[in-house]
Amino acid sequence: MNASVGAAPTRPPGAAGWNGTTDDPLYDYPLAGAETWDNASGGVGGGGATNESEYDYDYEAALDTFFWSQLAPPLAVYAATYVVGVAGNGLIIFTICRFRRLKTTTNVFLASLASADLLLILLCIPVKVSRLTSRCAP
Repeated sequence: MNASVGAAPTRPPGAAGWNGTTDDPLYDYPLAGAETWDNASGGVGGGGATNESEYDYDYEAALDTFFWSQLAPPLAVYAATYVVGVAGNGLIIFTICRFRRLKTTTNVFLASLASADLLLILLCIPVKVSRLTSRCAP
């Protein structure tokens, strides 16, 4: 171990890191207290320790756990946006298409904007909700 302050620990000469190279000591060096770097037996120190033995983590229980206190506010906002957006834009499009005297250039432009907004709401909000409730990290 290097005694100078701020110096990174060094890997034993000729030892390969996690990517099998010996040329980049910045990202793959042994941790403090490790004498060897052995990929075949589990990494640093050759102990063969894995995440399952080092941590008390139940993967199946984690899949069933949702933090509703964190999920409820965004889900409520997305639901309100979806309902109000679909109803409002749908009414605008329906009204302009239904009544002949409303088919002016300005109103047709507004109907076009409402249809674009409706498509955005119908396509993007479900994707955002699925990303919010997915179990993988973004």
